[in-house]
Amino acid sequence: MNAMKKGWNKRIILCILAFILCVQPVLAITLDDTKPVEAQLSKEMLKALRQKRVELVAGRTVAASIIKDVQTLQFNIKGTSYKWNSSNKKVAVVSKKGVVRPLQKGTTKITAKKGGKTYACKLTIEEPQLNKTRIRIPVGTVTSIRLTGTNKVVRYSSSNPDVVYVYSNGYIRARKNGIAYVYATVGTMKTYTCKVTVAPDPTPIPTVTPTPVPGTIIIVEPEVIPTQDKYTYVLNSKTKKVHMPDCRYIRTGSHWKYVNWTLDYIIYHENYSYCGHCHPEKYR
Repeated sequence: MNAMKKGWNKRIILCILAFILCVQPVLAITLDDTKPVEAQLSKEMLKALRQKRVELVAGRTVAASIIKDVQTLQFNIKGTSYKWNSSNKKVAVVSKKGVVRPLQKGTTKITAKKGGKTYACKLTIEEPQLNKTRIRIPVGTVTSIRLTGTNKVVRYSSSNPDVVYVYSNGYIRARKNGIAYVYATVGTMKTYTCKVTVAPDPTPIPTVTPTPVPGTIIIVEPEVIPTQDKYTYVLNSKTKKVHMPDCRYIRTGSHWKYVNWTLDYIIYHENYSYCGHCHPEKYR
C-alpha cells in the first residue's frame, strides 16, 4: 500500500511540474522603438519570424497572405506526391514539392490534389509601400505617413520623439528643429523608413521682373508655389469645435476642415471651443 501511495505521489508531482512548465510565459524579446527591427535581431531570428506556416485542410480553402521579398511560405500537409497548381502564375508559382515563389502583388489560389482529396489556399501577395520617404516640415506642423499595400497591423515609431512625435495611426507632430526617422513596421518582419527634417521653410527667392526694352516681347512664366499636405488642427463648423488630427471623433463631410492656423486665431478670431476628448489646449 505504501509503495502504491509513493507511486501516485510521484505521478502527481510530475503532473504539477509539467503544468508549471506549460503555463510559464515564453521569454519575450524587448525591442527598441527608436531603431529598425532589422538592426536588433539576428539573421537567423529574422528568417524564423518571416517564415509563415499554413495548415491545409482537405475539402476546405484556407486564406493566407505574405509580403513579397520578405516572407516565405510553407504548407503543413501530410504525405508527399501531391499535384500542386497555382491559378494565377503571374502572381505566384508553386513547385512539385509545394514551395511557393511570389512574383508580384495580387491573389492566387494554390491547390494540392491527391487520391481524390483537394487542399486549397487563397494566397494574397502584398507589396507594402510608404507614401513618403523624405519630408521637411516646420515646428508645430502635423502631417501623416501611411504604409499602403498591406492588411497587416502597422506599428509607427520615431528615432527621436523629442524632434518628431508619432501617433499610433501614422500622424506625426514636429516638436523642435532637427532630424528624425519615422519607422513603419509590419509586425517584426520589415521596417520602412521616412526621413523627417524639422526646420523652417526655406526663404523664397524674390522674383526679379526684367525691365522691358522697346521693341521686345517678354513672356513672364506664372509663379509655381509648392503645396504640402500639412495641417495643425481640424475644425467642425457645425459644433464649432477644434480637434487634434488624431482625434477619434473626426468624421467626413463638408463641415470638417483641416487648417494650419494657430490655436489662438481659431479660438479668439473664429470663435471655436476645445474638443473635450482630445484637448488641443494641452499642445499649445
